[in-house]
Amino acid sequence: CSKTLDYILKRCRGITALDVTSQATPEILTSICSWGGGLKELALSMCTHTPDEELATIADFCPNLEKLDLWACRQVGDITVCSIATHCKQLTWLNLSATNVTDLGLACLGEKSPQLQHLDVSQTNGIGVTDHGIESIALGCPNLETLNVGSQSKVTCSSLSLIARHCPLITSLDATGTAGSQLTLDRFLESCHNLQSLTISGWKDLNDHSLLKLAQHAKGLQHF
Repeated sequence: CSKTLDYILKRCRGITALDVTSQATPEILTSICSWGGGLKELALSMCTHTPDEELATIADFCPNLEKLDLWACRQVGDITVCSIATHCKQLTWLNLSATNVTDLGLACLGEKSPQLQHLDVSQTNGIGVTDHGIESIALGCPNLETLNVGSQSKVTCSSLSLIARHCPLITSLDATGTAGSQLTLDRFLESCHNLQSLTISGWKDLNDHSLLKLAQHAKGLQHF
């Protein structure tokens, strides 16, 4: 499989999208680094055994990436994420769900990836993500349109309110299992007028009044 992919990438230099979900062996990563400089979309989901340091090299050799899916790459951490933020200046879509990213990696994204539009940091492993990381995203990624922080219990109203204030283009928010509240919802309804999808199961203080206010202010909502 790795030799075949190496041959394809070498011969078909116009390839811009590649999906090697659950197949990203060290040999395949080497092929991508050697011949994948023109890639704009790359799916490496379920690359479970490759060390963080090895995956980080992808960013060095694929600087034109616009979409990168690292879902369930359980050894991906802050080294890879900081490398992505440093080298992939056109990246707008990033899935880090079920990885080991922490606030440090999100700080790198906030500092170096203002173009980011889609970010998924749900269900991460290890110490997880806290308000500090989400605050970095809020202050550094004003073009954010979709955010998934599901199951991040350490994310509270504090950082989510900053997302609402500084990322007014948000159309989709999944904050299931976070420590949001009625106040958080109010902040989003005040600032994010293009909300189409909102998943906030587990938020406290929500009641009939909350839902009525939602219906009045989020008229474009399609998924709740």
